[in-house]
Amino acid sequence: MNLVLAGGKDGKFYLTKRDDLGKWVLGEENTNILEGDHNFCKYHIHGAPVVWRRADGEIRAFVWSEKDFLQEFAFNGNRFGTQPLTKSDYGLPHDENRMPGGVLALSWDGEHDQSAVVWGLHPTDSDAENKTVRGTLRAYDALNLNNELWTSDMDRDGADRLGNLAKFCPPVIANGMVYISTFSRELVVYGLLKDDLRRQDNVGIFVLRNVGPDAQKSGSLVCSKYDLTITGSGIGGTQDDFLMAYVNRNLPGRIQVTARVDAISAPDLHNAIAGVIIRRNDSDPGERFAAVVISNQKNALFLHRDSLADPVQHDGPVPITFPIFVRIEASNVNGKPGTVQFTGETSKDGEHWDVISAVTQIQMDRVPNIDLVAGLAVGSQMGPGDDAPVSRSHAKFSHVEVP
Repeated sequence: MNLVLAGGKDGKFYLTKRDDLGKWVLGEENTNILEGDHNFCKYHIHGAPVVWRRADGEIRAFVWSEKDFLQEFAFNGNRFGTQPLTKSDYGLPHDENRMPGGVLALSWDGEHDQSAVVWGLHPTDSDAENKTVRGTLRAYDALNLNNELWTSDMDRDGADRLGNLAKFCPPVIANGMVYISTFSRELVVYGLLKDDLRRQDNVGIFVLRNVGPDAQKSGSLVCSKYDLTITGSGIGGTQDDFLMAYVNRNLPGRIQVTARVDAISAPDLHNAIAGVIIRRNDSDPGERFAAVVISNQKNALFLHRDSLADPVQHDGPVPITFPIFVRIEASNVNGKPGTVQFTGETSKDGEHWDVISAVTQIQMDRVPNIDLVAGLAVGSQMGPGDDAPVSRSHAKFSHVEVP
C-alpha cells in the first residue's frame, strides 16, 4: 500500500500517498491529504505512530501521545477510524506534559498475530523536555492493549530498570532481544533468560565457587547486573558456607573490588548478607579473608578472619540504605612479607566514601607474592556459636569493578 502515516503536535493523524504528499498550503482544503481533519490524541505526538498489517490482512495503527494512553486504531481501506479499538490501562497524567509521551516499536514473528508485542518507551515520573529523567519500557499484547505483558519497573528490586530516558529513540527488536539506548551511558538489552543460565559456573568476569559443604550456587549476568543466589549456612564461626564469584589476583601491589549492592533478600526472616571480598586462594572453608558486606537488615559490616579456622571478627554494624556502594582494598605491608592490610568502605553515590573498618592486617602467607581471589560474596549472617539452619540468600549487584 503506497501510503504513509505521520502525527503532529496538534494530535492529528496525517495520512497521504508516498509519491504525492499533497503540497499542503495553509487555508486550502483540496491538498490531496487523505486524512488530517481529526484529533486522534489529546496532546503532542512526538513518537511516530506504528502501523501493523496483521496476518489476517487487517491494518492497525498504534500511537501514544503526551497526556494520554497508548491507543489502537483500525484502517478501513481509506482512512483510520477516529475511535480507538483498545487502549492501555496505564496512561500518562492528563495534567502533566510528560514529554515526549510514548515512543513505540512493534515486534512480530510474521505469521502468528498472537506473537505481536507493542513496546512503549516513556518518561517514568517526570517531564523530559528540559532535563534528563528516568525511563520505563512497557510491553503490550498487540491484539489487546488492555493486556500489559511486562514493564521494566515491575521487579521490586529494580533489576530490570533501564536508567535515564533517551528521548525520541524507539526500541529496536532483533534476534529475540529488545535494545534500548539510554542517557545513562549504557545500551540496555532485554531478552528471555534461558533455563540453564542460572546454573553456569562462569558469570561475566567471575568464576562461581561454593565455599563450604552445603552451599549450592546459581548466578546470572544481565545488563551489567549480577544476580546471585546461594543456599548455605553462611559466613561465620570457624567454617564458612557461602557463594563467591571471583577472579584470581596476586600481591604485591594493590587489589580493589567495588560494587553496588542493589538488593538482598532471604526467606523466613533469615539474615542474608552480600558484598565484596578478598580471600586467600584455598578451598578450606575456614580460610583467611576480609570483606565488606551488607545485610538485608540494612547494616554494613567489615568481616575478617585473621588466622586459619578462627571465628570471624567484625567492625560495625553501620546503618545504610539501599542501594549502597561497597569497596574492599588490599595491599602489602612494608617490611612484613606475606602480610596484607585491608580497608573497607561504603558510599551512597560511589564518589564519597566512608571507612567502616579499623586498619586490619592479616598474615596471609610466608612469601610476598600471595595468591588471592577477589570478587562478590553472598551468604547468611552468622556469628561465633551460631547454629542456624541452611538458608537461601539472594543478592543483586551492579557497577562491579575489579581493576
